Amino acid sequence: DGSDGQGVYYATRPSPFSEFDNPQFVPITRGRDHRASPSVSVKGLLVYAVPEKAAIWGASRGGPLSPFDDKRPLASSRKTTPRWTAAQVLGGGLHLFWVESVGESANCFHASRSEVEKAFGPAEAFELPGTRPCLSADGLRQYTFDGKTLVRWRRSSLRGRFASDDTVAELELPDYVDDPLARQFAVSDDERWMVYCEAPGDGARLLIVRLHERPHRGILVVGVPAPPRPVVAKVDKKKLKPRTPAAKLVIDPKAVAKTTKDEPKPAPKPVEIPELPLKAYRSAWYDLLAKRDYTGAAKHLATARKDQKLTDSSRQLEWDSDELLLIQAFWKDARRVVAAMKPDDPVRIGSVRLKFVKFENDVLVVQGKAKPIEKPLAMMAASDLVGLVEPTLDADDSRGRLRLGVFLYRDLKGRGTSAIRRLRRAGEAGAEFLDRRGLRLLAEARAEIARGRPERALSMLATIEKSHAKTSAAKRLPAVWEQLYSLEKWSQQGSRRWQIKGVAWRAAPGRAAGSLVVSPHEMKRFELSLEWKTEGETGQGGVFFRYGGTGNPVGGSLKLQLSSDAGVAADQFSTGALFGVAPPSANLAKPTGEWNSLKLRVDGDAVKVEINGQQVLMTTVADPDLPAVGHVALDGIAGGITYRRVLLVPLASR
Repeated sequence: DGSDGQGVYYATRPSPFSEFDNPQFVPITRGRDHRASPSVSVKGLLVYAVPEKAAIWGASRGGPLSPFDDKRPLASSRKTTPRWTAAQVLGGGLHLFWVESVGESANCFHASRSEVEKAFGPAEAFELPGTRPCLSADGLRQYTFDGKTLVRWRRSSLRGRFASDDTVAELELPDYVDDPLARQFAVSDDERWMVYCEAPGDGARLLIVRLHERPHRGILVVGVPAPPRPVVAKVDKKKLKPRTPAAKLVIDPKAVAKTTKDEPKPAPKPVEIPELPLKAYRSAWYDLLAKRDYTGAAKHLATARKDQKLTDSSRQLEWDSDELLLIQAFWKDARRVVAAMKPDDPVRIGSVRLKFVKFENDVLVVQGKAKPIEKPLAMMAASDLVGLVEPTLDADDSRGRLRLGVFLYRDLKGRGTSAIRRLRRAGEAGAEFLDRRGLRLLAEARAEIARGRPERALSMLATIEKSHAKTSAAKRLPAVWEQLYSLEKWSQQGSRRWQIKGVAWRAAPGRAAGSLVVSPHEMKRFELSLEWKTEGETGQGGVFFRYGGTGNPVGGSLKLQLSSDAGVAADQFSTGALFGVAPPSANLAKPTGEWNSLKLRVDGDAVKVEINGQQVLMTTVADPDLPAVGHVALDGIAGGITYRRVLLVPLASR
């Protein structure tokens, strides 16, 4: 309970050797009920308990310098009798521990989740020593302190049982009074320090005590004193006598030529790839909306509509135009609601219930405890604005809920789930907005593929598969993957008639001289991934690289061998070998007819090979008789091999 209200306060310092700054209040934690035992995850999730409501709340922020602006319930009890007196979050926000008190008895619970944005799973009871969670960062150690003895308890897993381990320190802290509703004390990971609060109540000090002179856990740095070094005598330059310079050295250029060696070539500079125009536009667009610079956003959109580079993105620009109109309409809703309020009408700012005084010049004036408080409407937190408008919407006003949800989503840059929950209640239009998130990603991925940068599309496609699995974008993914794995731009050489089915290219058994499928561009640094299977005892193929593009590749390029040789000892000619040059560490080929995976990474002279997910070769090939740059080609000469899902991407520099 401080001057800014009752809630959670936090303080930071730039280093362990600096003083803490003044405590900062987290406005969205404000409330009349007591807030207990706050803790923060390494990813910035603030968690605190509300004992009287048997609930645990979480607040998040976009970065270490950003305010906490998204609050959500994490867990609560359906019963009215329990009190949740303490809580702690671990594992980057994935594990939650709390204490439930009913009368004189107390029980401890643990709940977990797979992702920060998902809800916690069912709670599991477990035995926890002490009156509150005071767990180490890994959750395997629990500390208890009775004012005199600090004890460490250990367990082998997060669902294991704690066993008494050892006394960490014996202390005499006469001012320490245990408060089950406070965090009260914390122990450093190396058990060298303990931070504690003296007693509950106003004016209690936060103190730190050294438990051990050295780190008590972890790696202990040891050594011996370095011997003293002699002091170099100082020289007075004014007393130095001038010396005769040596005769000029004469160098014979011919002698130098015999001894000089070629200096190593400098590492190639990374090629700077210009940002995709659509992505550059989109990044600036989202920033303008989050900053509430709607005039700037309108100008940015108008400029984009005239940009020839964004001609293919006209549909998305129309979506942006519609969203801007919805956001502007939300602000009209907010001003209309506030303008219609009467003196003494209740207004909630954060968790504090205040009284309305007036609204003029776009400034909301409310009555605080001591004096009126002025809040420019444009500077109010998104959650407070939503709290003003949402209660005035009719149950069937899906359009109003759409305006509210779109504003909240863009104002928070899509963080959290509060906007998504409201958009799901906005009817078909809200569902369409949520569906477009995947379509926007898909458009960027397709644009990257179209300009020959498929490696930049992979993460976007993976996000669609993971986070937008039930959207229309996910339904279009098979066609995009087929486009990504297409060998349409590769050229065929030799007499073989490849059998093409989707993204699979089959070279039937039987020899066909000079049969290759050659990449459209030469590359010095690249990563190739593909799947292959062989048929028959003699089925084989492979990947040529540093190939000139025409003629016989044998002798004029390097080849990574792929064969029907499962179970055969690894040598210079087995699967995974740099053919005739370097053997793999193991032959991991699967039996004939089964699909295998290959990842070949070539970075100049460095070659790395993975077969079926395991590295089998890491070598350097520096052959002056081979070109440093060349095409990549799939071998179909011997036949009896099928390739599919072929993806060739350049490395950062080429």
